[in-house]
Amino acid sequence: MSAHKNISRSKTLKGVTVSPGIEMAKVWKIVENSDEMRIKPHSIDESDIDRELSRFNRAIKTSHEQLDALYKMVEKRLGAKEAGIFKSHMLILDDPHFLTSVKELLKSEKKNIEHIINEVIKKFSLMFSMLDDNLMRERSADIRDVGQRVLKNLLTDRQTILEPNEKVIIVANELIPSITVKASDNILGFAVERGEMMSHASILARSLNIPAIVGVENICSEVSTGDTIIIDGTNSLVIVNPASKVIAEYKRIQIEYCVIKDDMKTAAKMPSVTTDGEQIKLLANINKVSDIELARQYNACGIGLFRTEFFFMSGDKMPGEEEQYAMYRRIVQDAGGNEVTIRVLDIGADKTLSYFAMPQELNPQLGWRGIRILLSELSLFKTQIRAILRASVHGRVKLLLPMISSVSEIIEARDIIEEAKFELQSRMQLEINVEIGAMIEVPAAVFILDEICRRVDFLSIGTNDLIQYLLAVDRNNSRVANFYEPLHPAVMNVIKMISDTAARNKKEVVLCGELAGDTLFTMILLGLGVRKLSMNPTAIPGVRKVIRSIPLAKCVEIARDILKLPCMHESKKYLKENVFPFLDHTIGN
Repeated sequence: MSAHKNISRSKTLKGVTVSPGIEMAKVWKIVENSDEMRIKPHSIDESDIDRELSRFNRAIKTSHEQLDALYKMVEKRLGAKEAGIFKSHMLILDDPHFLTSVKELLKSEKKNIEHIINEVIKKFSLMFSMLDDNLMRERSADIRDVGQRVLKNLLTDRQTILEPNEKVIIVANELIPSITVKASDNILGFAVERGEMMSHASILARSLNIPAIVGVENICSEVSTGDTIIIDGTNSLVIVNPASKVIAEYKRIQIEYCVIKDDMKTAAKMPSVTTDGEQIKLLANINKVSDIELARQYNACGIGLFRTEFFFMSGDKMPGEEEQYAMYRRIVQDAGGNEVTIRVLDIGADKTLSYFAMPQELNPQLGWRGIRILLSELSLFKTQIRAILRASVHGRVKLLLPMISSVSEIIEARDIIEEAKFELQSRMQLEINVEIGAMIEVPAAVFILDEICRRVDFLSIGTNDLIQYLLAVDRNNSRVANFYEPLHPAVMNVIKMISDTAARNKKEVVLCGELAGDTLFTMILLGLGVRKLSMNPTAIPGVRKVIRSIPLAKCVEIARDILKLPCMHESKKYLKENVFPFLDHTIGN
């Protein structure tokens, strides 16, 4: 919002927004580490070991009961998939390696059980945090959360940590599921030192629509309970004890933000048509069944990307054909006749399955992932294909192949799909009609796009990976994050090439990366020829409002100007002068 430019300076900390929003309240500080819990080791006698083990077993039992209650509460509020977080916590409690480690260390060290548990949890957490895989590193937070729960149940004299009787913002070392899920009407947001965008707690915060900022360095030492802070999810800022002038300004911004959100809800019901009559299709990216309701709420005209890997990642074993079919069928039926694009399992790099062995690779981003895994694991691939094809009889289904880099991959994949289709038609007498698409996210695919178009029904541009491969930038590496630049001339020209090639071959193209939901790029993408955008459902109203405020001719002019510029510096200057003022006026960004 333009108002941010005029806010006076105060003590301001920077973080990373994992759940958007703007809130202002008193601090409720929760320090979840062993030092604050004052766990001091002391020696015990051999005769005390059984007593300590009994205390440990009681704490495990109590923790189980608490987690089961949390599971039921979250299942009722958000659904079984989100509640599954606490099932995984119960699995940690039952893990034989964890239980054995505690008992063996207790017997060998002969120290109090609190100290023993603390040591085992630190060891397990450190082991996971040092793994190369991002998702596995994030599991270290779940291990610490479970450990803290067991310790708190042992230290019964500790006060309950979440009992605010006024509106507060939680400040903590880490955003963990058990804190997030207990958020009541009095908890307005979270500002924490550690956390990840795709951690369980962050996903819960977004599901609950509670603003959260993670990675706020030293915030626990900067604030105390009772301080006033502002969390600004628009700019990923935490403002500590702001001056009265800053408070007044943010109160005005909050009102503006609420007006904008209400305006967006109204815009969500309107058609996505430019002022000169060009129809633009806005679709939703989803990860789970419950996201369909959000897509409907924001009037998406279909599901442009269903990431099936999140369904596979939510369990502890490979889902069978019947389980997959039931889930795909429900999504297709809930889409109400709108198209549903289902991307087949896209794992590898930072997306792994706990029950599926992956090789240790020096550079997993360039390794065994996407279609490469599926074509070598035919049983896995065919099982998913059969489930998708069976679900397709209930609506309009498109099947998307990830990480295509050669025509031979498409030929091989289509042969497998045709084989599965023949089997189903012979066995079940099904009428199956599914479009097959290729995800364009590897630079090699751009240069053989005419050949790809001859063998697929549609194209999907995955800008997240396409940008990282074009610019040789690992998008999960904070050291090179500043090199990940969507405005790079190479990125702009490649999107134009894809759009032009698709049009020449009369193939529909949808852009489904993060750029699709960024209003800063809406006009540029339309000008580059993209007419179909798929994004997080909550981004749809803002993009729709931009579309309804502009003529397509203006978008073409902006894109043409951008393509002529030689460097990002010039492109950013151009946007500042020609696009920012329009967005400020139109949607307040």
